[in-house]
Amino acid sequence: MPDINLEQLANYFSLYRAELHRFLLRRVDCEQIANDLLQDTYLRFVDYQDQQTIENPRAFLYRVAGNLAIDHLRSHQRQKSLIADFDNRDHHLDQALLNNPEHIIDQQQQLQRLQLAVNQLDPVCRDVFIRSRFQSQTHQQIATDLGKSKSWVEKQIVQALRHCQQALEINQS
Repeated sequence: MPDINLEQLANYFSLYRAELHRFLLRRVDCEQIANDLLQDTYLRFVDYQDQQTIENPRAFLYRVAGNLAIDHLRSHQRQKSLIADFDNRDHHLDQALLNNPEHIIDQQQQLQRLQLAVNQLDPVCRDVFIRSRFQSQTHQQIATDLGKSKSWVEKQIVQALRHCQQALEINQS
């Protein structure tokens, strides 16, 4: 491809924008995420340092968009896995432990550490976490209430879970 300027790059992108959007929407099944990935695709296309080597701009755009979609889906899967791991912890306690004063004190201290960790969260992150974990709202309900995407809500919950997990692990050391 000969030397091209920013306007020509924008023209290539405009030419394939609608079909790239449909492609991304089929991959991620979310309008907002598809829009975000489409914007990232454009930024990568414009920032690509070696424009002369792009022989087929359409194929290049599809490759970039496809890679971004794969990266997003992998990240989303890791987030879902972390949430599931946290939710699936064994919460069944042995009856003997429930009557053990040392265990009761340890659990109270752990609960206090958890409460402190939750209070240390950014207010928006804390709100999302409390709605999800203590008010039993679904991720979609929270997203709708806050005018955000479900993915954004899941990221906030993952951030909160990681913070709480680290706070509990640090204090157990």
